[in-house]
Order: sequence, then C-alpha cells, then structure tokens
Amino acid sequence: MVCRDTTPLAGLTAASTYAGTPKQLIHALKYHHQRDAGAVLGIMIAARIPPECFDAVAAVPVATSRLRQRGYNQAELIARQAASDLQLPYRRLLWRSRSTQQVGKSRAERLATIEGVFGVRGNVKGKGILLIDDVCTTGATLNACAMALLVAGAGYVWAAVAAKD
Repeated sequence: MVCRDTTPLAGLTAASTYAGTPKQLIHALKYHHQRDAGAVLGIMIAARIPPECFDAVAAVPVATSRLRQRGYNQAELIARQAASDLQLPYRRLLWRSRSTQQVGKSRAERLATIEGVFGVRGNVKGKGILLIDDVCTTGATLNACAMALLVAGAGYVWAAVAAKD
C-alpha cells in the first residue's frame, strides 16, 4: 500500500494495516521483547521498496526512557533488517533532543509535541533517505524526522512503516 502525502515526506509505504498479525508482531516487538518480530516486519517492508531509489536507510529514534526500558529501538531493528534485504547501508542519522509521548494524543497535540524534537548527524546532502518506523498513526513523528533530514540537506525522504493505523 502506498500513500501520497502533502508533507515533508516524498511518500509513505505501509506494509500492512495495523490489525491482525502485523499488529501482533508489533506488540510482540515493543512490549514482549520478541526481537525476532523486528526481522519479520523489516522483511515485510523491504518487499515493497525499490532499493535503487535510496542511498541509505534510517530509523526513527526512540525516546531515551523507552530505550532504557526496552533495551533496544524497535524501529532500528526493523530498519536494519529492511536495509539488509535491500542491500542498502543502515545509518543512525537521527537523534532525539527530548522525550515525547504520542500515544493517546490528537493529531494537533501530536504535531505540537513533536516539533523541533529531532536532529541529524552525518552528511545527508542530496541523498535519498528511506526512513523506517513501526507504526504510522498521524504521521507527525515521520514528518518531523523528514523535516530535520531535509533541513540538513537530504534530497528527499520516503517513509516506510510496518503498519498504518
């Protein structure tokens, strides 16, 4: 499924809707420490992406508190598998300046909460970046990451998620 957007993103690809098995895999990965679910989700995403369109794969960074609690960034596990399948380099391009909690917030609240949260490390000048996350609800986080990458000089940013809610 491919969705066009009028945002900083050049586009968005979702491997599935947020229901059934994909939802169970995401929950297993995020809440039950089943890291292997990240590989399955990464494979699902890679199957829908033309690798020749991108120079690198990056993941949405998780909040530091979540990283400490979980021990890993679920989006990074998914992105690393997708990058491997696509034979593209995975790069930790984004960092988060502060924690934000998006669950349960309205679209307007999500947009306000996430503004200015992400920064970029490394050279992205003119590069096509495939940005990966687990779930897209409103797109606020993906758009904020894309904006940071574009301001840093990326040529374009396309997002891919395991599921769209």
